[in-house]
Amino acid sequence: MKKGLIQALAASVVMTYICMGTAPGVLPDRGLTLTAQAASDALSSQQRLNAWYSQAIEHINNQNFESALLCLDGCAVYADPENNATLYADIYLKRGYCYMMLERQEDSLEALDEALRVDPELESAILIRISILSDQERYEEAIEWMEKYISLTEDADMYQTLALSVAVLILGKFLRSKIRFLERFCIPAPVVGGLVFA
Repeated sequence: MKKGLIQALAASVVMTYICMGTAPGVLPDRGLTLTAQAASDALSSQQRLNAWYSQAIEHINNQNFESALLCLDGCAVYADPENNATLYADIYLKRGYCYMMLERQEDSLEALDEALRVDPELESAILIRISILSDQERYEEAIEWMEKYISLTEDADMYQTLALSVAVLILGKFLRSKIRFLERFCIPAPVVGGLVFA
């Protein structure tokens, strides 16, 4: 049944392609002259991949995740992890997202595994994986993936922000200890430091 749905969607995608005038087969006075199969044969693999991908994005944006998955299945037929690893990983990332939105967590984790196999530093896939593992109360695994995510995103800005926030907190504590009014009315140190900083 799934194969039949994919074929029907393929014909729909191809017909959309033809109607947009981007594929041969349209005669101005007669309309469509090619069958869906003939039109499909006339399209290159890249055109088919682009058509499937565009349809998948549209379905994701419209929150029609079942249809998006069918389109992503079509993408997977034409995507090549050897020649275009980034696109291949993105297709499986989007599959993982759709499965997550449909609450099919194991399918989502499987798709994310494939995306991360091709691109081990795909941050979005790691974040979705962390979310699913947390929902499943698999906290130790979630923490491991969070540590991996942090190691991938480490940069000077994060450390500078942390240092600045600690400095503001210390300033707030110092001012609160010296100005009795702040302590008497229970104004928290982070608020005091933040107001001075602002």
